[in-house]
Amino acid sequence: MTNFKTLLFAVGLFFSIITSAQFTSIHQEQSEYYKINDNFTEAQWDSINGGVAKIASHSNKSLCNLEYAVYGWHPYWVGTAYNNYDFDLLSTFSYFSYELVPSTGSYSSIHSWKTTPSVTMAQAAGTKVELCVTNFGSANNNTFLTNMTARQTFIDSIIVLLNFRNADGVNIDFEGVSGSNRNDLTSFMTDLSVQLKAAIPGATVTMATYSVDWNNVFDFVALNNVVDQFIIMGYGYYYGGSGTAGPTDVLYSGSIWTSYNLIRSINYHLDNGVSNSKLLIGLPYYGYEWETTAGTIPSATTGAFSSSRTYSYVKTNSTGNYGNRQYDYQSETPYYTYQTGGNWRQAFVGDEQSLAERYDWVKLLNIGGIGIWALGYDDGYTELWNLLEQKFTDCSAIACSDTLYDTGGNFGNYRNNEAFTYTIAPTGASSVSLNFLSFGLEVGYDSLWIYDGTSISDPLIGGFSGTTLPPAINSTGNALTLKFYSDVSTIGTGWKVEYSCMLDTIPPTTSISASPTPFATTDFVSNFIDVDNVGGSGVMHQFYQVADYDAIEWRANNNNGFFNDNFDAILHPDWINGSGIWSIISGKLHQNDQANTNTNLYAAFNQNNSTKFLYHYQAAISGSGTNKRAGFHYMSDDASLPNRGNSYFVWFRQDNGKLQFYKVVNDVFTLQKEVVYNFNAAQTYDYKIIYDKTTGITEVYVDDVYIDSWQDLTPLSVGNYVSFRSGDCAYDVDEIRIYHARTGTETILVGSAAINDIRYENNPTTSGMIRSIAIDTAHNVSAIATEMVDVDFITTSVDELKANAFSIYPNPAKESITIEFSQLPTGQLTITDIAGKQVKLTALNSAKKQVISLTNLAQGIYFLNYNNQTVKLVKQ
Repeated sequence: MTNFKTLLFAVGLFFSIITSAQFTSIHQEQSEYYKINDNFTEAQWDSINGGVAKIASHSNKSLCNLEYAVYGWHPYWVGTAYNNYDFDLLSTFSYFSYELVPSTGSYSSIHSWKTTPSVTMAQAAGTKVELCVTNFGSANNNTFLTNMTARQTFIDSIIVLLNFRNADGVNIDFEGVSGSNRNDLTSFMTDLSVQLKAAIPGATVTMATYSVDWNNVFDFVALNNVVDQFIIMGYGYYYGGSGTAGPTDVLYSGSIWTSYNLIRSINYHLDNGVSNSKLLIGLPYYGYEWETTAGTIPSATTGAFSSSRTYSYVKTNSTGNYGNRQYDYQSETPYYTYQTGGNWRQAFVGDEQSLAERYDWVKLLNIGGIGIWALGYDDGYTELWNLLEQKFTDCSAIACSDTLYDTGGNFGNYRNNEAFTYTIAPTGASSVSLNFLSFGLEVGYDSLWIYDGTSISDPLIGGFSGTTLPPAINSTGNALTLKFYSDVSTIGTGWKVEYSCMLDTIPPTTSISASPTPFATTDFVSNFIDVDNVGGSGVMHQFYQVADYDAIEWRANNNNGFFNDNFDAILHPDWINGSGIWSIISGKLHQNDQANTNTNLYAAFNQNNSTKFLYHYQAAISGSGTNKRAGFHYMSDDASLPNRGNSYFVWFRQDNGKLQFYKVVNDVFTLQKEVVYNFNAAQTYDYKIIYDKTTGITEVYVDDVYIDSWQDLTPLSVGNYVSFRSGDCAYDVDEIRIYHARTGTETILVGSAAINDIRYENNPTTSGMIRSIAIDTAHNVSAIATEMVDVDFITTSVDELKANAFSIYPNPAKESITIEFSQLPTGQLTITDIAGKQVKLTALNSAKKQVISLTNLAQGIYFLNYNNQTVKLVKQ
């Protein structure tokens, strides 16, 4: 990599000469410099750059889902550095670039666009692919934007090139546009958007915009209607030709830096018509180094030397000139000072600390995300990929406490004409408190408003102005929202506020109303009361289960969305052994085929009558293998298949120490997410898996501690089976109980008919049981409440007695069954599967005892229906 870093060093030195008179962006600087090797292949660029670094991927590669946009420009001159990209952490991969010929609309070069594997790799990860188009200078932009023929040629050309790679869209990077071409730019972007989206449905049109729009080039109100994303080039506040050395991406101006900064650029775009969701702030993976007149900051540059420095260049040389890292809190930027040949050098280059501060403002201001200039500038290191995952995915967490400032930061003032809103919502918080350390607003004109919730639609706590510290602020829920206004004149020091949160660690309670006494003889209503602690996060999940005792063991009506097996005696015929050696040993389900990589014990279970289920069991993984893992399939539509057809499964890896979430489509499974979690060999853990069909979210709890979740944006809605699965291990399972969602009131169905929840009466043991469980928003799990139900059918209604019109044996059965009727039958008997589909229709003769063949039925659960009576049949 040394040659690559040297090359970038030369770029900075080269451009310090030609840009001292006027600003030139890093995009233009580097594009014009690397054009000398315009026709190089990616392999040739690798050769010049010294090869591509071989690095280990960051900890949870590919397994967290982006919640913000991450737009990355890939300059062709980094060669095959894309082999180290985590495309799953990029929402858009932008190939740089289509070099526009302004007089014709064609291109002078598209480099390796037609052949680069990077496009295919991005698409394989589900990342959008755009082709960036560059045009630099006011004259070039005027030539192109005022030439309708060239504009149309370009649009036709870009459509062909995008279709050639099955790409998603185009990024327009026109720099140096004159204010006189404002309307031309708007009309061009409109034409491009309309034609491109007509030719390629779903295509995207994005723009690179300026951190400071000096010439009022962008009609954002009009552009917002036709542009999908605006990526502010949030760098160049200080550049190679600057008279003062400083941060290229100033976050706060403080008292010593330029008044233009990232927050001001963001607010300018928002105030002028860009939608929050469409706005991205581009951030640099590079900085600049200058020769300066002194070692203190800020210092004037001498003009004798300047050079761009990438993140990886500084990181690789951290034991040399960049071993004295210092941090400027006024702008939130690391910097380095040293002397060479008796002359001072200063380098301002961002790293994970400074980028984290900028990422937090993206979230505070609720904009769409970030852009990166440039991918590959961190080659050889994983820290910045890790940071993207930590800040912008569903693996991220918001700290319970922190210190926040107005847009001026800790050392500067806020600005005139500001209007912004941000929300403080720490992860897992039950309440949030604010403690103001300083406060200074123009009294009566500038104001801060605080709302009790996640938006300004929530109750207003208060509005504050002047210099008096606001009182302590406490939320009633898990978030507070701040909205700030400043007028056209007179600014102040703003505010410094500490926030802290209360983490809800107290589980809710749940209780069940008493069952009928002395016996339940028919259907009855159960009332459930779920209470979270005062100031808690609030109850999020409510489940119940009804089980019944058949004089042998506790079971549940699988067709009603309940399941229960304590594995006390023998393996119940509801279970079908698809693979493995399964048996009941010492009151537990045991699988002992340690050479089997995919065991399968499954049972029919109707998951189509509720929107949310809780799957609860205990299990231990043991054995002599080195890749021991086991788990559970749910929402399966065909558990007889190797991977259970269409389903989900949660996988617990004992040797690798991971929790994994999988989705199975057409019997092909795909890993969706994994989380590091250590499981001890042979230790029994309590597992709770929640699946919400409405949101597609699966949550996993181990020993009542929330571990993680994964959301499927196209959730499965049909489930007919559940299945235990293991690989290369012994697997012991106990007490599987499946609950489904409830309200505060549920009707418990009682009677001998197969449609009821409690189907058996006391004999003499109590035959009914109701369980309830609640989980709050902070993922605290209640104790399980239990209500026993005594049942007596003696006083059951005449209709219930009439329902016992027939009985069957044997059950389970293989080839045939015998049916005995209480009276001479007439009409027909129907057999349906667990999904309710009719699979057999038999005309009955006048005999009380009849034999029905089952040879055409597959193994599984069926229901025989005659004279308003339903009887469950297990076909083996």
